[in-house]
Amino acid sequence: MIGLLMGLMGCDEGAVVNGADSTGDTTEDSAGGAPTATWYRDVQPLLAENCQSCHAADGITFGLEDYAVASAMAGPIAAATAAGTMPPWPAAEEDCLPLKDRRALSGDQIAMLQTWADQGAPEGDPADTPSDTTDDGPGIETDLWGEMASVYVPDDTAEDDYRCFVVDPGLTEETFVSGAVVFPGNYSVVHHVILYTDPSGSADALDAAEDGEGYTCFGGPGFEDTAVIGGWVPGSEGLLLPEDSGLRMSAGTKVVMQMHYHSDGTAGGDQTAFALDLEEEVGTEVYLIPLADTNLNIPPATTDHAEGFSTTFSYGLDINLWGGTPHMHLLGSSIKISVTPPDSEAEQCIIEIPQWDFDYQQFYRLEEAYVIENGSKLSLECVYDNPTDEMVGWGDGTGDEMCLVYAMVSL
Repeated sequence: MIGLLMGLMGCDEGAVVNGADSTGDTTEDSAGGAPTATWYRDVQPLLAENCQSCHAADGITFGLEDYAVASAMAGPIAAATAAGTMPPWPAAEEDCLPLKDRRALSGDQIAMLQTWADQGAPEGDPADTPSDTTDDGPGIETDLWGEMASVYVPDDTAEDDYRCFVVDPGLTEETFVSGAVVFPGNYSVVHHVILYTDPSGSADALDAAEDGEGYTCFGGPGFEDTAVIGGWVPGSEGLLLPEDSGLRMSAGTKVVMQMHYHSDGTAGGDQTAFALDLEEEVGTEVYLIPLADTNLNIPPATTDHAEGFSTTFSYGLDINLWGGTPHMHLLGSSIKISVTPPDSEAEQCIIEIPQWDFDYQQFYRLEEAYVIENGSKLSLECVYDNPTDEMVGWGDGTGDEMCLVYAMVSL
């Protein structure tokens, strides 16, 4: 079945949507009657819940964990949230299918941050800090924890270092992954992480053939009998599957962590870990498959250069599309996946990122599964700006490019 599906080939700034009942309502100042917000009672819980998956000391951008830093940024925080640029939500909302878990702050929360900035970012009383104010990501239960056995220092003689590490979770029976979160150990060197299954133990021989922990693995894990069960790209929090669905793992399956390191040789080592939410049985088995245009030719000194593909889905059956993770590198400016049903000229946008930002990527879940009918035309368009004086093509390096969507599908 994986083979059939493969035939289709051709930061995050915080948590999920916060409702009006979230922390952040303003209160009355007993002296002057003016709205008042403090760091400990109002702002720190809000930032912890919505922003610190990226804005942490070891995150992809400046940290907002400490009062001294956040208070100095009070004005820009208020301005960015009022403008709607933070928390970031790069996906287009018009003309495309509705998406779940849109990141946004409520009107009250935005007003509270403005009040805090206007009143000089008061610190308040530490005793007022609510309990359990952390960014919990997609909210999975950790049934299985895995991590690299030791710290790995990326090759400082290579700009891009692909290394695979084998983790044996000790599975004694078949199970299904219903959620996955990856925790990079060093954001400054990790470009991406993909979790592959290894049901046949193929990775052990590859690992044993090279000195040190892990083995070199450009392009993939190095063997064919595999499936993707999770991953991480800058900005992502994790993978939360639709209710009562899962990615199959057979008894004895090991997990191979493909690490892409992009280092300048000064950022030190990494020890990445992951957590999986597991179910004994699910109603729907899903698959993560890559839809890609690997034949990229992006001319030098060019803007708005489009690449991609259109292909007719003709496998004699319909499939359900649940969402996907669009992916390009640093030259990308926009990416769009769309479907044109059979006997129709009306193209349906599935997911579009009109202003691509490498630092804010994620898996986008559709509100409802979209049925790709047999005979539909499936299209992927990637647009690039290439200011360099060299032709750029598909490649594993950060300086290369990709045009890719990891799509979640079921039969």
